Amino acid sequence: VVAKTVVRMQQNAGDFVRDFNRSGCGFSDDNSGCHGLPRAFDVVILICTLAITMLVNPFFFLICFLMPCVVMTEHFFGDDMRNAFCVHPANVTLHSEALEGVVLFTQSGTFACVCWVLLGSFIATLVAHVIGPKDPLFSGNAPKGEAVQHGTCFLAMHGLKGFLIRFTVFWVIYIGTILASTTIQNLLFVFHFGGLANVYSKFCPGGAEYPFDCHDSETGCAPVFEPYVISFIAILFVTSVLIMPYLGNRWVIDIVGVIGPLLLLTFISKLVRFRIFGPYTKQNLFSDHGFDEVYWVWYTKLSLILAMILLPMYGDIRAVLHTYYMRCLSRNFFANGEDAPIRDLQDKTDYCPLLLVTATSSDYQSPIVGDDDTISELSFSPLHCGSTETGFITQPNYRTLGKCTALTAAG
Repeated sequence: VVAKTVVRMQQNAGDFVRDFNRSGCGFSDDNSGCHGLPRAFDVVILICTLAITMLVNPFFFLICFLMPCVVMTEHFFGDDMRNAFCVHPANVTLHSEALEGVVLFTQSGTFACVCWVLLGSFIATLVAHVIGPKDPLFSGNAPKGEAVQHGTCFLAMHGLKGFLIRFTVFWVIYIGTILASTTIQNLLFVFHFGGLANVYSKFCPGGAEYPFDCHDSETGCAPVFEPYVISFIAILFVTSVLIMPYLGNRWVIDIVGVIGPLLLLTFISKLVRFRIFGPYTKQNLFSDHGFDEVYWVWYTKLSLILAMILLPMYGDIRAVLHTYYMRCLSRNFFANGEDAPIRDLQDKTDYCPLLLVTATSSDYQSPIVGDDDTISELSFSPLHCGSTETGFITQPNYRTLGKCTALTAAG
């Protein structure tokens, strides 16, 4: 048994990408491998799996959150934002023409409504924080090292407060996005075309030159600022890497933590401006083709249909790398390449009287007073699973050895 196990592990060394020189690049003869294809496909399939894993969250964010928000913005704020862009030059009262439309937009009824919603959610969050019971874990009443019990009232208020905080943050980001998109659009066009009068004449219904051809390369129509943002981020990142040997990696970590949200907000602003102002300016999103209502409706319907079909399967799709990893471990290193419930190993062989593997939970707050971190070690055996921090439960019948091994990040 030991010899067979050692040979199997040697032949499948590398797990995801096995050693071709040692075991050949064709089909396996021992039911091993993450897939049923020849071993020469290991690299290709691993790359595809990694690509799917990295694209899952951006894809679902686009179809399930961003597209519905853009559609909602067009429905409720589209007319007001376009009116803010197409301010008649005769109605300008401010010294800065670019900000005239922004001020007009903030005075609209729809913008006032969302501001009231934001204020209400903020007040509700404060009330929930004040009247909610204090966390017994940090109340100071229980001695250090003792586990505390959280009551139903505390858990209900804690959940409500968490929801209200996220609800408030959403409205802050949403209001800031539509306000920033309107401001950026006005500033770009007013400064690029030399004044509000030229913008109104070229891009607004009723203007002398409307509709204006947005694809004339000589005019430089539909000015953009995204390349400058990307260049600034690239320079900032390279600079942080260069100074890392002198100031440590803390700067790089902080800058990377800012780069991601900044790039995301830049793309969201571009998409919002494309949808809201595109019918007037025919500005582009990515390609050289300007906004087209027919294509936009088609893309919107497709994204919403995909969201309804794929959202129930989000957990399974997001876990594709974990599933692939679990399959690789079981088929490469288990007897005959077969997985089995971990409970079936109870007193099954003298070679392993009690199998014990460990994993780590990184998002669980321990109920033990004084244990402030969110890292908890978990143990899996054919009998139980858990730890002193989380408590123990009987090992369920559906949990397999491959699942437990993958959770330990072994292999």
